[in-house]
Amino acid sequence: MRATFGLLAMSLLVACGQPVRGEKVDGAYYIIAADDPEDRHLSYDVGGGGIGLIEETVTGVGHDSRYITVERRPRTPPGPLEYYYIDRTQDRPADPPRVIEGPFDATAFAAEQSRLGLPELKPVH
Repeated sequence: MRATFGLLAMSLLVACGQPVRGEKVDGAYYIIAADDPEDRHLSYDVGGGGIGLIEETVTGVGHDSRYITVERRPRTPPGPLEYYYIDRTQDRPADPPRVIEGPFDATAFAAEQSRLGLPELKPVH
């Protein structure tokens, strides 16, 4: 019964254009999946709506008071993992980040993590 209700509720949300999944990362940063749970992308809430920052599929995210880090596997065409980071000291309320660094490959991102002390990535499901 719960599964049926859950499927019905999720179907109604999708039909209404609401995200299938939304998860707060920190501050105004969210992981959103619009129509399919695999379409996870990083979004920034500008008050009354979100701005997409990094396209699907986000597979990992990290954060601290200074940075947001993101791991992404492109879906179309399928590609190798890409890595990004955002310097949060540039954040302004109701204004999306202006600079997103990346994409980096794993080696270049590891060097940036070491150089800047970027936060570790945690899996996003």
